[in-house]
Amino acid sequence: MLSIAERSAMRLDGDLVDLAHSARHVDRVDSPADRLRSLRLPLTSAHIVSGLAAAWVHGAAPLPDVIDVATLRHRRAEVPAGCRALIRRVALHTCLDVDGVRVTSPLRTAVDLLADDRDDDVTRTAIRLLADDPRELRWAIPGSGRSRIERSLARLEGLDLVSRR
Repeated sequence: MLSIAERSAMRLDGDLVDLAHSARHVDRVDSPADRLRSLRLPLTSAHIVSGLAAAWVHGAAPLPDVIDVATLRHRRAEVPAGCRALIRRVALHTCLDVDGVRVTSPLRTAVDLLADDRDDDVTRTAIRLLADDPRELRWAIPGSGRSRIERSLARLEGLDLVSRR
């Protein structure tokens, strides 16, 4: 374990970079599990990390100020401090297991970001990075909530993902 002075010197020298609430050596490749662990939140298998936090875990967005966490309906769990509880149906087949915690898949994350109220450059860039195929993204938009579907489709058209292929 390094002392605070040694870690500070390594940061100043450019050998360490900040990663959420921890630091990593610049030569180390960050994995989704590393990013999730660096949050240092007491997340369990009953939690599902989603939204921009999931995009960050997948490496497609900067770390958001608030971590969005959904819980399984049949296993309600306390949401850790600093997290926003989401009331949303999340099918388990649309999640990935990252270090024992469920995180929405890149496709599901893109669909959730399309439907969210937040519409800014960070969100649009994350959707572009997470969506491999715009047709797949269009068909993954859930069939419930008419206003959510219409908003999602309108945003998808506005992103103009087809022109980049």
